[in-house]
Amino acid sequence: MRKFTTLIITTAVITSAWVGCSGKNSTELVPGVSTQMQIPRDLKTVRIDLAPAGEQSRCVIENVNQFDNGRDLPRTLGVLNEVERARVITITIWGYDVSEFEAPSLQDCLVTPMSDTKHKPRILRRARLSYVNGKILFLPMPLRYSCYDKVDCKEDQTCKAGECVSADVDSATLPEFNASMFDGTDNLCFSPKTCAGLLIPAKTVNATDCTYTFSVDTPAALTGMNVKIFYDGGEAEILDLDKEEGFELVDSKTVKLAPGLCKIVKGQVPGKAINTVMLSPACAPKTVYRPLCKEELLKLPNLPDGGYTSDGICNVAKELQPAPSLLYVVMDDAQSMAPVYGPDGLKQVLSFNLTDPSFRTTYVAFRRLGHDAANCTSDPNVLATPEVAFKLAPENQAAVANAVGNASSVQAANPPFYIDAALRGNGAYKTLKDFSGSTAFNRRAVMLIANRRIGPAVQGNATTEGGTCNLGALNSAELAKTARTTDKIYTYVVMLGNVGGTPGIDEATTIAQEGGTSVLDARSGGASAATVFNKVVADLGSCLYETPVGLVPDNATKISYLNPISVAETSIPFSAECSETNQLSANGWNADGNRIRVCGQACTTLRDTLVTISSAYQAQNKTPPTLPLYATKACASN
Repeated sequence: MRKFTTLIITTAVITSAWVGCSGKNSTELVPGVSTQMQIPRDLKTVRIDLAPAGEQSRCVIENVNQFDNGRDLPRTLGVLNEVERARVITITIWGYDVSEFEAPSLQDCLVTPMSDTKHKPRILRRARLSYVNGKILFLPMPLRYSCYDKVDCKEDQTCKAGECVSADVDSATLPEFNASMFDGTDNLCFSPKTCAGLLIPAKTVNATDCTYTFSVDTPAALTGMNVKIFYDGGEAEILDLDKEEGFELVDSKTVKLAPGLCKIVKGQVPGKAINTVMLSPACAPKTVYRPLCKEELLKLPNLPDGGYTSDGICNVAKELQPAPSLLYVVMDDAQSMAPVYGPDGLKQVLSFNLTDPSFRTTYVAFRRLGHDAANCTSDPNVLATPEVAFKLAPENQAAVANAVGNASSVQAANPPFYIDAALRGNGAYKTLKDFSGSTAFNRRAVMLIANRRIGPAVQGNATTEGGTCNLGALNSAELAKTARTTDKIYTYVVMLGNVGGTPGIDEATTIAQEGGTSVLDARSGGASAATVFNKVVADLGSCLYETPVGLVPDNATKISYLNPISVAETSIPFSAECSETNQLSANGWNADGNRIRVCGQACTTLRDTLVTISSAYQAQNKTPPTLPLYATKACASN
């Protein structure tokens, strides 16, 4: 199906501007209206209003023909006599997703488009300017995705990059017209195939002002720079070198998006989302005076992989959001842990991980372990109430960092700590159950952090050995097993190093195994601690995802992710056996209710990739990038 078109309109003012040996020179304005919108999904009708100052406005309504590559609308829309040529004229372009036959009121030039409540325009472009005596000027009037559904601008405004700005145009800045500026048929046109056929994912340099560079090394000698952005819903656009509506060059390898586009990227414009920014170094930047080559318009891809979409869903790579998880961090605060608390301790590791993008849908709470034997029998015990209540990890970063960073909260000695009490059903596990209610979380987990042996209390050597409640069968490992099998709550145990020696790890290993995990052995120091925490992040923030709105996945849907370090794509196979029950034995992905689940080796590989990326970036003291999964459903063949 042909989906794209370029619209060209011209309006001429015929005058006797000056007379010489060769006769008269015309005074004209040639507005060129172009768009990369999908036809007919986004645009079916264009209405052009001409409003000379002090005169009744005139208009032309044209249906956009999806089978006509380029649409030449009537050349002469208004004729002004010689004495009127200096007057200001306002040209307004209205775009509709209905035809004039569906909305006959559009044909009445005396009716303001916004007054029709049933068939309102979807896009607006306006220019207000004067003619220049004796010159034919070209006025570009592009219709851009960023302005789709932004039609509430005032009568003296137009939409640029999703924002209402002044519609005034300085005629002195416009070039004299020639056909190469709009018809796309000569060697000056912009070739998407040549100039944007090989696109490289952009790497964020500055998220505040949307500055980007290449995510991989590029040749030192670049031919140029072009930018292509992809919107949620299947729209795509090659941007012009224009700091108000497109992008500007910071240097040969760095670009900055227009402020209005940056707001869309950052999610500050309701109803719009730019999900991908791609760069190409193959050609000099496209400008508004370099139209797309006409012969390529029908083949112009609107997807990052060079494909097409006909409905805004199929062939569109939809990012999968991780299903929410819960993590309750419980940490020993004995004197042996003093090096861990404070600004130079675990605060750096733990707070850094809370900013990991994979943690963005995980709720985190925190408290210190209790040292009161009464917690073994109290109902509920103190562990049921966190010191830092549950919030999303990025939001709770400062509070958790402050709690861990408070060196004054460390005990003066090494009193027994009662792991059994922490793990009882009326302790830490109760907190997870009470907060989650009926919500189906990806994973709920308790994470115990200590640097003393988790075993029977030996008061004479409490630096290396902790304490338990000694309640017979209700030992820590059994409690962790019950929480996993009955309530599907996992238990992590992190063992840190100790200046007094290397604490035993046998009891910690057993608790973690019964709790459905492996002990996280960080006894060798801080670097190892960062790695083990990354493992927890990967477990909680992966392998179960929300299904995007409008997507009904089937066995032909592609689930994939791109490693930002190796720039290698991994596709996850479909597995009809993948389910919560077969999470470990099956391999691949499957729909699980209104979610998408990844099972077996595919899940392990994904999590290992997350750990590798996080560790590599943290080693450079950098926040890891996101590793989003994408679901792409193929369009049905015609």
